[in-house]
Amino acid sequence: MTSSTYYTDAVTGQRVNARQNVNGEWFVDALNNGMLPVITWTVNADKSTGLTADDQKFAAVTTPETITLSTDEAAKRGTDDGEWYLVSTDKNGEVSYGDPNSDNWQTDTTNKIADGYLIYKQKAQYNIHYIDVNGVEDKTTYAPTDGHELDDHKVNGVGSDEAGKAYYVGDTPDATSKLWSPADYEKAGYVFVGLSDNAKGDLLGKQTLTKNVQDQYVYLKHAVKDITPNTPVDDVPKDPDGKRAVDPSDLHKEFTRNITFVADNDAKSPLKDAVPQKVTFDGHVYVDMVTGKTTTPETVKDVKGNDVQVATTKAGNIEWNHDTQTMDEVVQKYITISKGDKYATSANMVGTWHWISGVADEITLKPTSTNPEDLVLVYEKNKGESGPESSYKLPQLDYGESGPSTDYDLPKLDYGQSGPELNYDLPKLDYGQSGPELSHDLLKLDYGQSGPELNYDLPKAEIPSQPTAQPSEQPSEQPAIESNTQLPGEQKNEEPQPMTTQVTTKEDETSIVEPTSSSSTQPTTKQGTQQLPQTGNQKSSSLIGLGFASLLSALGLTKVNKKRKD
Repeated sequence: MTSSTYYTDAVTGQRVNARQNVNGEWFVDALNNGMLPVITWTVNADKSTGLTADDQKFAAVTTPETITLSTDEAAKRGTDDGEWYLVSTDKNGEVSYGDPNSDNWQTDTTNKIADGYLIYKQKAQYNIHYIDVNGVEDKTTYAPTDGHELDDHKVNGVGSDEAGKAYYVGDTPDATSKLWSPADYEKAGYVFVGLSDNAKGDLLGKQTLTKNVQDQYVYLKHAVKDITPNTPVDDVPKDPDGKRAVDPSDLHKEFTRNITFVADNDAKSPLKDAVPQKVTFDGHVYVDMVTGKTTTPETVKDVKGNDVQVATTKAGNIEWNHDTQTMDEVVQKYITISKGDKYATSANMVGTWHWISGVADEITLKPTSTNPEDLVLVYEKNKGESGPESSYKLPQLDYGESGPSTDYDLPKLDYGQSGPELNYDLPKLDYGQSGPELSHDLLKLDYGQSGPELNYDLPKAEIPSQPTAQPSEQPSEQPAIESNTQLPGEQKNEEPQPMTTQVTTKEDETSIVEPTSSSSTQPTTKQGTQQLPQTGNQKSSSLIGLGFASLLSALGLTKVNKKRKD
């Protein structure tokens, strides 16, 4: 409040100069009307608040800066307890109350000062946490206690004073610039899999401040990398010690073996191209992008709902494209080298070679196997070059009930890979230099009208076994085939005799059929034998015996080689 003292004319009410008489009484000073008295205003300090000087302004109110409300006081006022901070004076600064000397001061609105308010708010702030929840399975929502915090990426005090600016309840400070960017956490090997509810809907880092505002949480899992043989080694994650769990080159396994074919000579001369065999295994394994360890991945939903593979705490194993693979068996019983062949390095190499040693069995390999050894198959040259194996059995002839036809073709012999051509009629016999001509005409057999007896036993022919060792030269002695028919009176130590064939007739009579021979010794009829009756059947039987004896004679098979027999 302010006040002032002056005198007015009691009749006119106008201000007048006044003076006191000797008795102390005030009266109008009529002689002093030129200068009317000035109204003066002073502050009545005992009745005024907020005024400190005799001027026309109120001082600004800026206190208190902080108001602390107890729980009870806050409840009475319907607000929150705790510290409240002055944030605005809201027109409660230094203001003027007008000029009391104005004639219309009492009615003028300028002297009606509006109420002033001091505005207080509570401070609020929250933190943003990044939680590693790798290894937490069978969950789609997460809690802070599910994993461990990545302290290096925590955002502290969103809403706290920064650069002189304070944030209070109701503010929405934008802290997105402080967040760990997706590019950075993906580079570090993490996958964004979840958010706390107060961070969803684009509120991460932009949460509105409230009383007891809650912290925000970001949940991450470890990404995985599929390592293959083609992965650059620098792209394989390292563990905390700087080591890599796998070398991509170890994920490719290659096994080889070579099968070579050589002659049984001092030079081990090759007989044909080697057979290379090769099998490969390719594997892959998942590695945790954060820990650098192998892992067995699982598929989860990321924060956007997409399927993504992440690491687990279970170690990973290499998965191979094949559990096992097989190298095939190699079998080559005969090798024939012709003139002009690149392996015909000498005349001795030309011919047919048969396998005598070395085996190339089928083998089964695993990725953990060791490389198999190379193998060598060894061959010996055939003595007869293209003849049959020494153990070859002559085919049995089945003539049916009525005997063979005179124009019967002998069956073809199959000698395997190195034998004669299949269209060859009769096998060639090697008689040395003195054997018969191969153009010798075979004796025609005349069976008559009814053919030979069905119980006639053909002479057995036995081919001696072929020796395993390669002789240095061909024997000059004519090879002989033992006959299973022993001549009467023949003894082991006797000289070879011309072979005769004993034929049994229907009447159980026997005759000795004498083949043509170059020997000067004339065969004699055995005592007790009878002449063959001149009947049709008997004549046929005799002719059969004579025919086969002639055949054996023509083929040089009538001489018994006793040395080989023994």
